[in-house]
Amino acid sequence: MSKSGKKKKKIQRFADKDFPLEQFPIDDCESFEFVERPEPQRKTNVLQKSEEKKSIFRDEPESYDAVALATPGRGYYLARKFSLRVKVELKQEELNKEKLKREELKVINRLRDQFVKFRNLENIFIEFAVRQIRIDPTLVNQFRSGTTTAYKGAFYDFFFGPSNAFGFDLKTPKSFKKWNFMERAQRCAAFYPYHAVRNWIVKNENLKTICDDLTQLLSNPTYAPATLSSFLGKGTLSKGSLNVMNSHLTRNTFGQRQFLSREYLLNHIRHLRNLLAKNRALDTALRQETHSLLANPQQINTFSNDILNSFTKARKKQIVPINPNDLAEYFIGTFVKIVKSGTTKLAKRRLRARAGRLKGKFAFVKLVNSIPFRNISDFQHKRDSLYLDALQQQLLNSAHKYDAHFVLSKIKIILTDYLNELLDPKRNLTKSAFKPALSGIYVNSLDQAGFKEYFLEKLKHKIMEHISHLFLTGNIASHAIIEIEHIKNNIYDTVPTPKMKELTIPIVSFEQILEIDKTTLSYILNFLKRTQKDVLYVSNGKNKREVEKEREFKSLLQQGYELKPPTLKMEGRKVIACQPFYKIKGVEAPAQAKQSRHDIEMGVDIGLKHFADLSVWDNRIGREIARYFLDQRALFDMKFDDTTGKFEFHSVSAKKRPTNAKLKLIHLRKEIREKQSEKNDLENRYPSKRFYHTEKTLSYLWNKVNNVHSEIVHQISHKIVKIAQYHEASRIKFENLKWAKHSKRSEVGQFLAWNQVLMFFSQVQWHVSQNAARKGIETVLVDARDTSKICSKCRILRSTYKDNKNATRRGKQFICVHPSHTRFQLDADLNAARNIALSPPI
Repeated sequence: MSKSGKKKKKIQRFADKDFPLEQFPIDDCESFEFVERPEPQRKTNVLQKSEEKKSIFRDEPESYDAVALATPGRGYYLARKFSLRVKVELKQEELNKEKLKREELKVINRLRDQFVKFRNLENIFIEFAVRQIRIDPTLVNQFRSGTTTAYKGAFYDFFFGPSNAFGFDLKTPKSFKKWNFMERAQRCAAFYPYHAVRNWIVKNENLKTICDDLTQLLSNPTYAPATLSSFLGKGTLSKGSLNVMNSHLTRNTFGQRQFLSREYLLNHIRHLRNLLAKNRALDTALRQETHSLLANPQQINTFSNDILNSFTKARKKQIVPINPNDLAEYFIGTFVKIVKSGTTKLAKRRLRARAGRLKGKFAFVKLVNSIPFRNISDFQHKRDSLYLDALQQQLLNSAHKYDAHFVLSKIKIILTDYLNELLDPKRNLTKSAFKPALSGIYVNSLDQAGFKEYFLEKLKHKIMEHISHLFLTGNIASHAIIEIEHIKNNIYDTVPTPKMKELTIPIVSFEQILEIDKTTLSYILNFLKRTQKDVLYVSNGKNKREVEKEREFKSLLQQGYELKPPTLKMEGRKVIACQPFYKIKGVEAPAQAKQSRHDIEMGVDIGLKHFADLSVWDNRIGREIARYFLDQRALFDMKFDDTTGKFEFHSVSAKKRPTNAKLKLIHLRKEIREKQSEKNDLENRYPSKRFYHTEKTLSYLWNKVNNVHSEIVHQISHKIVKIAQYHEASRIKFENLKWAKHSKRSEVGQFLAWNQVLMFFSQVQWHVSQNAARKGIETVLVDARDTSKICSKCRILRSTYKDNKNATRRGKQFICVHPSHTRFQLDADLNAARNIALSPPI
């Protein structure tokens, strides 16, 4: 096996399996279609009050998996995941592998039907409650309480109980006649719907507040054009406007505190923008504006000149404008680059093809098939010498035809045609004018005709990108205000009803519906009346991993843990139990930190090159006592020694063949992009077998990505807490990234998408806070401003930093030549970690 093959196999061990570790917390920037599912078992009120002060992410839902937190005066919880298996008892004469599989499949199918009907019952509860709220808005007061017990009296008994005043009868739907759930199971089915409807109400009231703020912004003629452009185009607003909105949303409609991050608030704004576009609210006003534009040649000429002078290019990391007479030369270069990159990819595919030739009539395919070659360098040399050099020279010789006058005339023609396209009644003008969908530009032929077609498509894309500037008028702003007010007044009818998608059953109590046998480690399920009970086991005795989980289950019971009601989840043909354990606080409870004061603190700077840079700071002596750089090698190939405080390799093979998780993510994301493009092309022919297959493959690839992300997060949190324990740190400090912006695509790298960075960082912080709480270590946030700019030695303040040029950053190096000390040079991320350790908590 080659080295690359061994590397892939090494990474595969954590990319292809389901980890029985912590599940990611629901990030606060998830889309609005997602329904948050609070866990059935919660900590006591005493625990909630104590953890409310400690939690560094107060607005995020509580993570329920693998949480062990000390409850003052009571105890602490510990949750683990177990994959439940079916065991079918057959007589010796009937023992047959095929028959055994058939019997197991029968049980799994019967269970799946129950899970599906349970989810349908949850959706029925949600739809019924939402319908009653739309009829009588005062019913929102039934959802005032956020406690876990509120769903019983305020929701289930009130809306669906025997004495309900709404005439609800579960036997009415024909599909539920044979699915007669036990009354206790129906109560379980009301748990998630209560919180889903409550979150739906809170979101609607938040949208009302945002509508008020948007109306004020659009009413001001000075800010109306910029607000329209950013709101309807990018789905965002200025930093000052976001701060004002955030100050108005410090409490939800029930008077409880809510801490909204930047991305979560932007999701509300984008949701409101999507509601406007979906309702085609501004189509009439935009169509009238389009008619007036077509009747005004002077305005078209002015806009065409602006488009002609808006082309730019990057030169030495600076954006410089392109002379209109040089546009043809610039686009000839980009045209040739596209041909080179596209044909090189196809040539690599041809080398892997068994037939030695590619199928298709595409121009790039014809070019690759016409050249005999042995390797990629041979292909590139022959392609350039035989075709592209001559083609580029031919295009440059005719570049004088594409002068500024020619380009301007084409822009006017394309603009007029596009405005006529917008007049189509079937067209969604709100989307097309402010957020047009730009399709890919394909090279259909490798000649002058193909270049001309490519050139005109580039002009059309530029016009579509800037077409919104023609509609930024006071007339559109006034119509937008009217439509926003309409959405605000009918928000409960406009926002769609939430739906449950996952096959999950929360067990709120053991009575009647679930029994756990501690001797055989079996779960006995009984959700329906007059049906046989289904038995699932923690282990089938064959799988090595499941046997280890069974031993862990037994060891926890031997340590004195009590079983609490679990949450059951169906994934494919597996039933997964999120089993919480509870233990009375005693001698074995997590010990508190040894320092009575915060003598030793650790600052953590989360990054992308190094996943985390750690600086352990001793406040008694005022200096750093240890530093660590957690990269891929430290996470996957090395272990932290508790005796020496250093990292050591697991084995010699781990040192010679290091794990490359980033490369694995790069390859997976590349596959996802290809499959997503294939799925988009197949949507026009939906439904088809190929579309379903592509959709299933895409879901499988995303599961792999999530597994790798999960493993990285768990390794980082585990190593950070271990290092803090070794140095007896009393505090772990992180940057407060709630109002940080997404990083630029060029700064992120390829293993993470640009919009995944903040979510990834928040997951690391969340898991560290949970793991550190078990060890009695406090986790706090510090102000993130200028932590990478301030010198950790002289501590130049932010107010004087802008006028002081002594501190500079060059790539990964931070340099400071302040007169108060000698020349100071340090790794920039380590300097940031020191600043975090020295900063006071917020």
